[in-house]
Amino acid sequence: MAGVAQDPTLKELIRNRDVIEDLPLNKFYEVLNHAYYFYDDSSFCDILMRSNVINSATDRKYCYNLLAILEKWDHILKIFQAHVPAEKCCEYLNYWVYDKMNGNKYRYKSMKLLYSAWDVINKEKIKSANKCWHKNFNINENEFKKKKGLYVFLELYDTIKRSWDDLSNTSNKPYCDYIKDNFKLYYSMKHEQDICGKFSVYTDELLAFEKKFKDKLSFLSGKCPDSNLNMVFNRSVNETTTSLSNEDEARLQGKDSELAAKGSSAEVEPNQKTLEKQLGTDEKYKKLNRNDTKYKYCKYCEDILTLEMDYPGISIFCAKIARNLRDLSDMLNDISHHNDRCSYFVHWLYDELFKMFSNNSEYLHKLDVFNKLLNVGYKINNELREMNCMFTYDPKDSIEVWKEKKHLHDYFKGFDNISCDYSTDVYKCQKHCEYIAHTNELYGKYINGCCTYYYNVDDKWEDNCAGYFECDKKYNPYNLYAKLNCENRGYDKEFKEVKYVPIDAYIKSLTTTSYDNPHLLKLGNSIVPNTQEITHYNLTYDPFYVAILIAFALLGIFLVIFMFYKFTPLGSWYDKRQLRKKIIEYNYHGHMNELSHYDFGQVSAHPKKRLRISYNSA
Repeated sequence: MAGVAQDPTLKELIRNRDVIEDLPLNKFYEVLNHAYYFYDDSSFCDILMRSNVINSATDRKYCYNLLAILEKWDHILKIFQAHVPAEKCCEYLNYWVYDKMNGNKYRYKSMKLLYSAWDVINKEKIKSANKCWHKNFNINENEFKKKKGLYVFLELYDTIKRSWDDLSNTSNKPYCDYIKDNFKLYYSMKHEQDICGKFSVYTDELLAFEKKFKDKLSFLSGKCPDSNLNMVFNRSVNETTTSLSNEDEARLQGKDSELAAKGSSAEVEPNQKTLEKQLGTDEKYKKLNRNDTKYKYCKYCEDILTLEMDYPGISIFCAKIARNLRDLSDMLNDISHHNDRCSYFVHWLYDELFKMFSNNSEYLHKLDVFNKLLNVGYKINNELREMNCMFTYDPKDSIEVWKEKKHLHDYFKGFDNISCDYSTDVYKCQKHCEYIAHTNELYGKYINGCCTYYYNVDDKWEDNCAGYFECDKKYNPYNLYAKLNCENRGYDKEFKEVKYVPIDAYIKSLTTTSYDNPHLLKLGNSIVPNTQEITHYNLTYDPFYVAILIAFALLGIFLVIFMFYKFTPLGSWYDKRQLRKKIIEYNYHGHMNELSHYDFGQVSAHPKKRLRISYNSA
C-alpha cells in the first residue's frame, strides 16, 4: 500500500472492505519498488549529480533508479496499458519519485538536480516517442502531502462509489467521513492557493477535483446528508478573499440564544455604534479589520486552513491577526504609545472572536479552533519580543465582561471627543446622556478593583487595569454628565456620582502583607487579614519587642540555673568540690611559707677542695 496516503479514515476503509486492493496507483508503486529496487551504477549519473557533494551518494542512487525506469518506460506502459493511460502513468512516476525524497533534509537541492538529470536523460538517452517529463513537485513536504492526499482520493473515489451500491446507510459513515475529510482538504488547498498566493502548487489537483465533483454533489449529499458538502462550490474566490457571504455571516455571528434572551446588545450598550464614530475608536477598529491581508502572513495560518470548511472565513481572520500584530505600529501610526496600540488590538481580537463563536461563548477555551487562533498570536508575539502585544484569555470572563471592558476602553480613549450642542441636536445629546449614564454604571462597577487612591494625595494612585481603565479622576462620567447638563435636558433617570474611597497607606501595606500570608479571613466577598497574624508580624519585626524578647530569654536561663543550684544535689556537689579545691590551695600555700622560713646556712669552701657529704646508713 505504499502508494496510498495512510490517514486514519482510509485505514478504517482498508480494514473494513478491500476497496483499494486493485487501485492502479498502488500497483504502479509496487512494480517500481520491486523491479527497480536494484540498480546498476552509471557514469552518466555520476557526472550529472556530482555538484551536490553533501548528499552525492543518495542523489546518485535516485538518478540510477530514474535512469533505469526511463530506459524501460515503454515496457512499463505495456504492463498498465489495459487500465492506465500513458499520461496517468507519468503522473504516478512523478509522485513516486517525490515520495522517495520524503524525509531528505536536502530535498530541495536534490530534487532540483534530479529534475535537471531527468531533462538530460530524456534528451540524450531516451529515443522512444513515449517520454515522461517531470512535473514541478519541488515543494515542501506539507504541500506535497496535501497534493498527494487529494490525488489519491480522486483515484480512489470511483472504487468507493461502486462499493456503495452494496452498503446500507448505516455502513456509510467511514466512507462519508473520508469523503468529508477530503472535501475539507480541497477547501483548505483552495484557500491556501488564493490567500497565500500558491497559484501553481495545487492547480492540477484542484481542477481535477472540481471537474469530478461539480455534477456529483447531489449523489454525495444523498449518501452523506449531514456532511454539508454543497458549500465547497457555493462561493467565488472574490467572496472568499474579501468578505463573508450573508449565509456565512449569519452562521458566524449568530446571536447566542441565551444572551439574546437577556437582551444584551441593544439594551446594554445604547447608541454605542453611533457614538464610536464620534469617540474616534471606530476608525481604529476598521483599520484592524481591513481585508487587505497579504501572502506573507499565510505561514502563520497553515493549521487554520484545514478548518475553513467548518468555520468559513477563519483563515482570513487568522491572516488579519498575523498582519495586525506584525504591522501594528504602521496600521495605527497615529497612536504614539505602543501599549495604547496594543489595547486596541486586544479589544478588536476578542470582539471578533466573540462574534465568531457567540453560540459557544461559555466554552471558547474548549474549542480547538479558538486555541489555534490564540496560538497564532502567541507565536508571533514570541518573535516580536520587545514590540509584542501580550494577551491572555481567562475562561472566567464571559462575553458580557469583555463587552464591558471594551466599552470602558473606548470611553476613556474617546473621552475628549464626547460633546454635543443642544441648540442643534437635542436627540443626539439625549443619547449621549444615556451613553454616559450606562458608562457610569460600569465605572462604578470596576473602579474599586482597578484603582487605589490615598488620603490627602490627589495626584497619585495605583492603576491595576491599564488595558481598559483610567484612574485619573477627570474621566469620572459625572464630569461629562455635568458638562452636558444632562440633568436639566430631559434625562430623568437616576444618576449617582461615583465617589472615590481613598485608603491609608499603612492599611494598604497591611492588606498587601495579608495577601502574601496563607491564612486569611473571609468576610462576605471581601478579604480581611487575620488580626492575630498581623499582631504576630508586628511583634516579630518591631526592634523594641525583639530586644524585650531577648532580655526575658536571658533572665529565664539564669533562673533555671539558680533553681538547679539551690534545690538539687548538683548544688551540693558543686559546693563540696569548691571547698576541696580551697583546702588544697590553702595547704599548698602553707607549706611554701614554711620552706621560705627555713635557713640552710652558708657553706664556705675552697672551690678546688672536695666536698664531703655525710649520710647515715639505714
